Amino acid sequence: MDIYERFFARDECRKIIREIERGGGERFWNSLKDGRSRGELDEIDLDEYLGYFELLGALVCRKAIDFKNVYDLFGYCIEAAWKHQAIREYIETVCRDKKDPDIYEHFQHVAKQVTAHSPRKGIGGWWKRYGKCCRGGEGPGGNSGEGGL
Repeated sequence: MDIYERFFARDECRKIIREIERGGGERFWNSLKDGRSRGELDEIDLDEYLGYFELLGALVCRKAIDFKNVYDLFGYCIEAAWKHQAIREYIETVCRDKKDPDIYEHFQHVAKQVTAHSPRKGIGGWWKRYGKCCRGGEGPGGNSGEGGL
């Protein structure tokens, strides 16, 4: 399975990346309680987005894939999501509401690893180092997903 291709081929993932990059840390998705509007991002989209990172984190924890590959191919997006205030609040709310502190535990684990290994504190360091790896451009490992992803 090519996780890299599947992740970046989804319109919702690309929309979320753009929203995160706009900065500000505000919530950019609709609550499911508010109803789903066509073309707008909602909690399901955000959950699926974070689910990719949860999967990658679980695979890293189980040593099924190397952290370096995840870091090189998804590090920017993982770090950006982790540092986004509203996403952090969303995770805290889900954990509290479900009474399960382990929800997104693998995402949180891999996000802390990525942040610790960042080329420079602050998200901008990724662009200087890798260019357009999260916008469909060719980044480390190319778009081929080489490295088992």
